[in-house]
Amino acid sequence: MKRILSLCLVLALLFTSILVSCKETEIPKINPPDIQDPGNNTENPNDKVEPEDKVVPISLKNQLDPAPVTTRCYYPVYTDFLQSLETLKNGIGTAVNTPAAIRSELRSLLRSAEDLGLYYDYHDQTYYTNGSEQYGAVPDADSFGGGEGYSQGVKKYVFVVTNDDQLHDVLKYAKSGEVIFIKGDIVIDLADYMMAGDIDGFQDKKIPYEFVIPAGVTLAGERGVDGKRGAILKSSSYVDIMLTLEKGARLTGLVLQGPDTKNNLGNITANQSSGILVQGDDAVIDNCEISGFYKNAIEVTNAKNVSIHHNYIHHISGKDSGLGLYLNNASVTVSNNLFSACTTLIFALGSDTNITFQNNVEAGSHLGENFFILNPLRENDSVYTKARAGIASLVCENNTFLSVATLASVKGIPTVLLAVRNNVFAYDEVYYDFDLASQKNFDASVYKERVQVEKNVWNILSPVILSKSSDGPQTAAKETMLPYSIQNEGTITPFTVVEKQAVAVTYAQNAKLTVLSASYYLDEDDLAYFYLDTLFQLEDQKISSHAVKMIQSAIDSIGGYTNYTTYLYKNMISLTSGGKTYGATGNEAGNLGGGEGYHQIFTTGDYVVKDKSELLLALSKAKSGEVIFIREGTIIDLGNAKEEKINTITLPAGVTLASNRGFVHEDGSVSTGAVIKTSYNTNKELITIGGNNVRVTGIVVQGGDPGRHLAHWDRCHAGTGPKLGTNYFYKLPVTEGIHCLYNNLEVDNCELSGFSYATIYLSGQDESASTGHKIHHNYIHHNQIKALGYGIVHTYAYTTIAYNLFNYNRHSIAGSGVPNSGYVAHNNVEFGESLSTYFDMHGGYDRNKNYDEEIAGEYVEIYNNTFLGTNHPYNLRGFPTSHRTFEYNICYLSFEDYGNVFPEHSRLEYYWYRDVFVTNNFIGMNIWNLSTEPEWMDHGYGDNFGAIIPEWYQLLGL
Repeated sequence: MKRILSLCLVLALLFTSILVSCKETEIPKINPPDIQDPGNNTENPNDKVEPEDKVVPISLKNQLDPAPVTTRCYYPVYTDFLQSLETLKNGIGTAVNTPAAIRSELRSLLRSAEDLGLYYDYHDQTYYTNGSEQYGAVPDADSFGGGEGYSQGVKKYVFVVTNDDQLHDVLKYAKSGEVIFIKGDIVIDLADYMMAGDIDGFQDKKIPYEFVIPAGVTLAGERGVDGKRGAILKSSSYVDIMLTLEKGARLTGLVLQGPDTKNNLGNITANQSSGILVQGDDAVIDNCEISGFYKNAIEVTNAKNVSIHHNYIHHISGKDSGLGLYLNNASVTVSNNLFSACTTLIFALGSDTNITFQNNVEAGSHLGENFFILNPLRENDSVYTKARAGIASLVCENNTFLSVATLASVKGIPTVLLAVRNNVFAYDEVYYDFDLASQKNFDASVYKERVQVEKNVWNILSPVILSKSSDGPQTAAKETMLPYSIQNEGTITPFTVVEKQAVAVTYAQNAKLTVLSASYYLDEDDLAYFYLDTLFQLEDQKISSHAVKMIQSAIDSIGGYTNYTTYLYKNMISLTSGGKTYGATGNEAGNLGGGEGYHQIFTTGDYVVKDKSELLLALSKAKSGEVIFIREGTIIDLGNAKEEKINTITLPAGVTLASNRGFVHEDGSVSTGAVIKTSYNTNKELITIGGNNVRVTGIVVQGGDPGRHLAHWDRCHAGTGPKLGTNYFYKLPVTEGIHCLYNNLEVDNCELSGFSYATIYLSGQDESASTGHKIHHNYIHHNQIKALGYGIVHTYAYTTIAYNLFNYNRHSIAGSGVPNSGYVAHNNVEFGESLSTYFDMHGGYDRNKNYDEEIAGEYVEIYNNTFLGTNHPYNLRGFPTSHRTFEYNICYLSFEDYGNVFPEHSRLEYYWYRDVFVTNNFIGMNIWNLSTEPEWMDHGYGDNFGAIIPEWYQLLGL
């Protein structure tokens, strides 16, 4: 009776949820008495009451011209950026009807991706001259941040490398004075070595590896030479240190790109990546672009006479870290750099740390509360005995700061000098005051003996030269007295900024996103922005005619849409002929891939959580039939690089884990749902299904390894030299999203990506198959390591897979081929990008190396899918014990073309496996050759297949 009542209650709640979802109103929360109510579900926990004296930002006057920055790394809010591109594209010729309007909109979008603040107005006016005095950052022969026309580039070199193998080998043998050169604008992903370990001396145990530039060696690129933007050294996954510089090493002319984007802003600090470690005296880092490392860009530890100059250091944006430079017992000169979107410019500690910070520009997009943080020593200062001692010195002179932040959080008083002089600050002096930790621990003499704040220009709109002194009257401040007085040393005529207004454009409405996504992986790096910048520079007569095509190319590149948009806009994802529908269509539950318009979007639950601790508490209490709802915007990172583990969560039997992916707010914005993720990779799943009848809906499940790792595969299996084999291959962590050994798992309206093994793994227990799985209305992408890389993988399991969007998976659907397994796949779309066959069922030799069992599962039914790429729709890799069918699908190439893609592999033929004609493999009516001229064609073979259409041939649906 209890079970019947529980079922009735669940059905009643489900029916109510569907009705309310249709009305776009919110279901009242049900909060059990033993769970603390986290607050009203509509409340934004980040809302703050702004202080009355909050600074008013200086408005940009020049809204059209670009800033002179050589960059390959962009960090927009992707959903907003793509929606704006879609809106612009749709408005070409109507709302946006002139070349000037197109350029204006493009420049606005590119600026949002660059995030350079006031630098657009003041890039050529960074300093004032008043008599013999200069205030602010004074450029030398090269631009701030290096790049275009850099004059100190390397002219001669000894080694040229083009991939990570070559770089690994050359770094072993290079000697002091030699130059390793990376030509052009190539991209090298270093993640393989850093994740799997070194190959030298490898047997069974993993050997940690870092790319180290040996003492006296230069690693150089061509950034800024003849229009080149520089080769990218990147990591597609979490990295502790990407490059290490030894004594006298130099890094120049390259782009170092970490894995952290705005998707990672919610990561715990342990999972934020680090870029460069300098651990030798006299090292040099110059003319580099360094970005996407949310812990810190450059660390200098126990090294003297280090020079860091003419670099563009940006989007070092960790919430609790985000350090442009981390300096520990280091002597460093930092000059002519451009900083943008850093949380802190410099974090310094250690009694031997001496910093010269001069002629740098902070662009006006600073993210944190402080420009500098000066950490204390353990002992107190010898003179100011109540205060902690700190670093030796910081001399900050002739810099331009275009943001507002506390100039320095002085947690330990420098033992020699803290000098701030001849700088330009964009806002009034009051906004840049020192945070001297505990002002009562200092007397006025500190501003004579240790701290010099002299001849700085404040407020670029009405500039005044001010100094601070221990002389003169004291100024009252709350309960204490400030230990200085302010001296006005004159005014300066302000910079003149030419006002250039953007062209006013009014759109009828914002366009919808092609695919609702919260997870973006730029496999082509900066290609999209190259399209947009090229379009911006076209002549008037060309820009209008090329705009739609080039903007669409940018959209496709960022979104990773491959061929999807081409055929979506041609209305060829699905076609009808003779009363039959071919290809994929949505259903009454929602659009392909879920998202906006999905029929059952949760907006609350029995437990409403907003962080990891609340989720774990809810999981410990939830009972079958209950819903745990994760609030929109929540990011829960279950990985921990410091502890080298993933804190896997287990979903109890009968529980629904939900968020509101696809929910449309009153202002028209669409939620992408809460994110459960890992940024650290290890051999453990993110989510374990703990019993039957679990549902995961409206959630973003995000792994930390979206790469293909082709070089890693070659080193293990296909290289020309010694092959390291399977043992080394699996030293690179094999990551997994959802792991289920029970029945009736439902995953719907989710986005799942970034796992090297599989996003969803389905099996049974003790070779007994699990059944009843439904995987539908999801967007599943970027699960693609060579040899693995599955969207959905089965061993002992039976599944229905429908209404999903797939791309960048090695196999979107795969099976191990065990006898008691099978799946039905219908109404799915493959965008076209993959390393192998889209749908798959292993068998024969793949499953049993002795050929004594050629079985490839029980059945596979593939119908009404759209395959938009050149890879095979499916493999025939053995003999199904019951049947395999393929009909009413749309295929990109002709039937004959697929047969000849890999002619040396007979297993890819449609009817033959190892020279045996497979009689229970039925290929019915499909559309072939979509890319050229669609052909409605039946590739069945008459009576050979008459025996395989008995009662089982009933197309299964959701």
